[in-house]
Amino acid sequence: MKTDLIYMTNDEPFDTLKAQILVRIAAVYAPDKLNFDDYNVSFTVPRLVKDAIGLDAQSYTHLLKNAQKMDDPAVKILIDPKPDRLPTNPDKENEQHISKQGGKAKKASTQVPREDRILPANAALNEKIGILRARWACPNPGGPCGSDFCFVKPDGEGHFPLSHEHFNVWGVSWLKGSNFADENKPPNDKLFDGISTDSLGARSPLLQRRLELQNQRNAPPAPSMPQITINLPDMMRQQFQPPPPLPLQPALPALTHESVPMLVPHPLVPGPKLDINVFCQNYNLDPEIAARFLEHKYRTTDSFRYIEVKELKELGFAAGEIAELRAAIAAWAT
Repeated sequence: MKTDLIYMTNDEPFDTLKAQILVRIAAVYAPDKLNFDDYNVSFTVPRLVKDAIGLDAQSYTHLLKNAQKMDDPAVKILIDPKPDRLPTNPDKENEQHISKQGGKAKKASTQVPREDRILPANAALNEKIGILRARWACPNPGGPCGSDFCFVKPDGEGHFPLSHEHFNVWGVSWLKGSNFADENKPPNDKLFDGISTDSLGARSPLLQRRLELQNQRNAPPAPSMPQITINLPDMMRQQFQPPPPLPLQPALPALTHESVPMLVPHPLVPGPKLDINVFCQNYNLDPEIAARFLEHKYRTTDSFRYIEVKELKELGFAAGEIAELRAAIAAWAT
């Protein structure tokens, strides 16, 4: 069984992963026709998805959802040829199995697949990787860096060794846009942590958001405000206390209709407006009552509502006249 690694970001579409898988299939099985459907491709996620699930565009969403729950996302992908799609050519079959005649295992074919068998996405990635390998061939192979390919730091101090995984991630990021990576600018990925961020491309928005959330979770809690208690001696406390309020003056009783007897007592409502003479004639009052009102300039009954009983006494009305007048008022008012 051959094992390989694929580095991808969480925002990659399913077709990108599918293309990477086909590259591995072509390298291991070298089929005449490269077809994803000729293989059983499944995945598991450590501690989260223990039973293998077939990988397709729909289950890829489930894969990402579970992988993102991990601090260091990792997914295991299993690839097996379907039994009915195994090669029928005895020579090719013997290249991958034990030869019946010699009894020795032959090495799997390492022939590079023809260009017409490579998907367009893989062809574009391979082109980028080829450019990067040519650009970053170590000027001093076999030197201290110990690698045939390395990124020479801009300050000229030291080489950063580059492996196939580095070139693969670099090429994928370059395909996403020149702001993420280009021929001279590596991607902002954890594989390139040994390179100054000034020399790296822009970070993926999704990755940037994840780092911000992680930093928020790891940030220490904000210090609570100290509680300060001040104790003052009794003498000092008295200096800051406001003076006692002055005693309230008793309120004067409000004048009401009940407390001041009026000519038109409450709750009666004055009747229609009449001339004083007409009023006295209608209610059989003595003419002297009308004369006394007119003497003091009371001309109509509209003024009755403002006259107090005690004022009648001051005007010279006799007690009997006041009683007769109040009886007439009771009949006139409503």
